[in-house]
Amino acid sequence: MSGLLGIILSIILFMNIHVLSDELISQIAAGEVVERPASVVKELIENALDAGAGVITIRIEESGLRLIEVADDGDGIGVDQIELALRRHATSKLQQTSDLFRIQTLGFRGEALASMASVSRLTMTSRRKGSDVGGQMMIDGGHANVLTNVGVPEGTVVSVENLFFNVPARLAFLKKPVTEKGRINSLVYRYALAYPEVRWQLEQDHKPVLRTSGNGDRREILAAMYSVAISKDMIQVNLTDEDIHIYGFISPLEITRSYRREMIFFLNGRWIQDAGLSSALFSAYQNLLPPRRYPIAAIFIEMDPEQVDVNVHPAKAEVRFRDQNRIFTTVQRAVRRAFMAFTPISPEGDQSWISTSTGMQSAHGEKWRSDSHHREVDPAWTLAGMMRNEKELSGGDENRTDEDSEIRQSPLISSKTSLFRLIGAFKDRYLLVEAPDGLYLVDEKAAMERVVYETFLRQVSESQINTVDVEERKIINVKESIDDWTIVFEKLGFLLENFGPKSYRMLRIPESYIKFRNIPEVISAVMGAITDIKFETIEERSEWLLREIAHMTGELYSTGEDRGKQEWLLTQLQVCQSPRYCPDGRTILIHLSLDLLDRQFNRG
Repeated sequence: MSGLLGIILSIILFMNIHVLSDELISQIAAGEVVERPASVVKELIENALDAGAGVITIRIEESGLRLIEVADDGDGIGVDQIELALRRHATSKLQQTSDLFRIQTLGFRGEALASMASVSRLTMTSRRKGSDVGGQMMIDGGHANVLTNVGVPEGTVVSVENLFFNVPARLAFLKKPVTEKGRINSLVYRYALAYPEVRWQLEQDHKPVLRTSGNGDRREILAAMYSVAISKDMIQVNLTDEDIHIYGFISPLEITRSYRREMIFFLNGRWIQDAGLSSALFSAYQNLLPPRRYPIAAIFIEMDPEQVDVNVHPAKAEVRFRDQNRIFTTVQRAVRRAFMAFTPISPEGDQSWISTSTGMQSAHGEKWRSDSHHREVDPAWTLAGMMRNEKELSGGDENRTDEDSEIRQSPLISSKTSLFRLIGAFKDRYLLVEAPDGLYLVDEKAAMERVVYETFLRQVSESQINTVDVEERKIINVKESIDDWTIVFEKLGFLLENFGPKSYRMLRIPESYIKFRNIPEVISAVMGAITDIKFETIEERSEWLLREIAHMTGELYSTGEDRGKQEWLLTQLQVCQSPRYCPDGRTILIHLSLDLLDRQFNRG
């Protein structure tokens, strides 16, 4: 009974209302603001930017758990203000309630420094511009030491050491060190892109990661983030609509990612995450991107601060727009306009064929004729229709009918309604094809990649993979065991049997894959590449494997002089959802319109 009585008394005591200690309050606040090392870096560099820094230096050790140090040459903090700056809810950026609804600074709540100090050993050293002396103060797990005067350069240095040392349970929720390092790097790169006039210096474990000149050139930052080639190819966005200014960069169709996190948005200089903005950006590309591929983008939005509430998320990562629809359509229109201005395949635009009630007609009123028979071709299934013409892209979705939407989403069309007429081949590499809207050059290897990719993708999505036994079970040798990949192969219809430490043989393959031939060579090449690939999830592995099989099939495929194989490939390409680009983003089709050819030959 005594044990039961003790439990009852403990419950009663626990249910009594009491005021939390300052230490516990600070640690709860830290849980909202300081989620991981990158959260600390974000808060500190935002403070530096608010202070007008021209140079920001970041030093990281052991993924930020041992040390995060951010130094700037900004305005600095007066010695008499340092202790106050480290208190909770102490800020210079808000004076009255109305200020909360026209925030023009990155920080404003005054709780980030106090939250960090409650879960680390934080040292602030600062000297205000024009002052003769600076000050330094250290807080150890929320317990402050004495403020001292020091001789330091103008600006501020904040060092956060031994993060989460007094809340070790928080460490269990962190990712691998390499992942946490990557989050920090990505964050700094993004802010460097948003503030190119600032000189950024990032060091991880005494090794330089990023150095910028501060010359204001965003393409320089893009080159550091991705590559010089990608930086040069990025398309510039610039649109002003009354009090909203949208600018930045988007990638062309050739440059994509298998994830969304490279779609970056800044609002009034603040990095934000907004599903609506991501949707607006993605929808501007319409159906031109391959399935499950996403563009690279850095979009900057400047607007009246009173039209947005930035005080809806503890880490200020999310915002609420007063007019969400207007922001959505403005971003979408800005991206569409930039994208349509950059047309690497058909600079003249696919305008030679227009939709009519009687089918497709040329600009001169001539019906499309093939093999001496008139064809009434559904305009939705012309190449120009599938890719959407400039008028539709600039006009928005209001021009689309329900019927049109349904047709465009259909995965297949009848192969009896061919839009292609094969003229010939060049160098066993490119096919020359006549179509209603002009001539096309077709890269047959890239076309095969698209056909194989969409065939598998459709079967996987519909769970309709029919398999057949392999009669000639060829043994495939690899550099090292790939046992943990066999389940991924099986998901695509390939059954592999271990035939030794580093050998496998195929027992079954997808029935639809028989017609692509070169099966042993393709799978052998794919299995050889696996040993250099590291993915954490089955989904990532499956996506990579699907693309690699498509790529290897294309590389090993050749129609030679076999016209039947060439026509079969064109028929299969016609029914693809994204016939213009291969899964890796390379061009499949180059279009030459009749108008363009007439102008080139001075016939216009």
